[in-house]
Amino acid sequence: MKKNIIIGVSLIGCSIFAGAAETTESEKAEINTLASEPFLSSALERFSGSVSVGYESEYMFRGYNLCSGIVSPTVNLGYDLGAGFGVYAGYWAALSVDDLSETDPFNNTVDGHYCESDFSAGITYSIENFEIDVGYIAYVYDTGGNTNEIKAAVSYDTSELFGEDFALTPYAAGYDDLTLTAKTPHKGGRVSADGVFLLCGRAPDVALPNYLRKEMFPIRYNEGKAMAFALAVVAQSDGKVCYKRNGIKVKNASFVHFYFVTHTGFKDYKSMPESDIYVVANECAAIVKNKELDYNKIYNRHISDFSTIMLREQVQVADIDESAEKIYARAKSNKADAKAVQLLYDYGKYLMLSGSRSSQPLNLQGQWNDSRRPPWSSNLTVNINFQMNYWAAAACSLDECLPPFYNAVKEISERGELTALTNFGMSGACCNHNVDIWRTTSPVKGDPQYMYSPLCGAWMACEAYRHGKKREKI
Repeated sequence: MKKNIIIGVSLIGCSIFAGAAETTESEKAEINTLASEPFLSSALERFSGSVSVGYESEYMFRGYNLCSGIVSPTVNLGYDLGAGFGVYAGYWAALSVDDLSETDPFNNTVDGHYCESDFSAGITYSIENFEIDVGYIAYVYDTGGNTNEIKAAVSYDTSELFGEDFALTPYAAGYDDLTLTAKTPHKGGRVSADGVFLLCGRAPDVALPNYLRKEMFPIRYNEGKAMAFALAVVAQSDGKVCYKRNGIKVKNASFVHFYFVTHTGFKDYKSMPESDIYVVANECAAIVKNKELDYNKIYNRHISDFSTIMLREQVQVADIDESAEKIYARAKSNKADAKAVQLLYDYGKYLMLSGSRSSQPLNLQGQWNDSRRPPWSSNLTVNINFQMNYWAAAACSLDECLPPFYNAVKEISERGELTALTNFGMSGACCNHNVDIWRTTSPVKGDPQYMYSPLCGAWMACEAYRHGKKREKI
């Protein structure tokens, strides 16, 4: 049950001047003169507006009880363009009166208070009792996660049928449907089960480096022993969500939130990975189903985590007041400026922070690759490239990005003990230039000028020490 109390004042046509305070006789005469001008008088008659303040004991939006006890100020402006056309703009807000910290199941509040602002604009066309309305609404929330929608509605005024005292205005509004799907270049498939959409498959058993161009079958799936992988997706919406074999179909929604979880059969560098697609897919689905899927909490946690680290240390050489595309286009045309330097610096920090937290360390592609045969096989080239990836981490106070680097150096030193014993008959650890996820440290086939680099392990150890000393960790 919604209980409303509306307090307001309407401003229509020339009555907008009625609120003028302390108006002198000469000012009144001037206003009357202006208002009597044919053009201005006609324009004022076409203008309409209203201001109101309401109270709602429960704020219901499309079936969801977002909060209780709100004050809702409203401002509406309209202008009749003639020939049945009109334009309008409006503002509406929901401001909670009480502290809702204890009764906020959807985490819609900040410090216990709900605040939403809706901005709308559109154009209407009326013909007899029908009205067509096409407009735009922006929903702005204190908690973040702002959304917007384009609406198209058709309404019919029944006041002529039932009289002014009993008027109904039924309307029909349309919303675009959408379908989310996924695909992989590897052998695999898609399935939906128990409210989760899954894309799963298996990596190739063999994927030779892209510079071996004469191989007849550089990618092979013939053994079925390679690592399985899965992507799980869950949708939350105020519309109808249908999980299909080929994706997720969302109907009649004003918003939709997709939650993604990826999972692989990787265990550690010393163990064979899980190759059973069914096992990995079930594990991935269990992860996403056991997560607390609260958009506002996830969004706010991400902003807090990311901004805290990004803003810890800053270098300001220019203000970025235009799109990255324009800055990049100038730089590509040999017209780079200070904005390009600023963009490159910020983007470098962003990539480091996005790609090196609790996963594998950054390789030559960072963590992002769309090829089955990526350049240098997405390995760690440790005869300078791997070290270079992390030069800026300590300098930019990105301490949280260094653990994957430290962990890789530790694992490489463990694997390198076998290489030192096998190749040199000595104790200690040895590492050559090409290291992969299995921490291979032996020399690869190729030119000795680069493939024989037995001191790369010592090089990495020096880098780890330098990072730790710079951050006063050693």
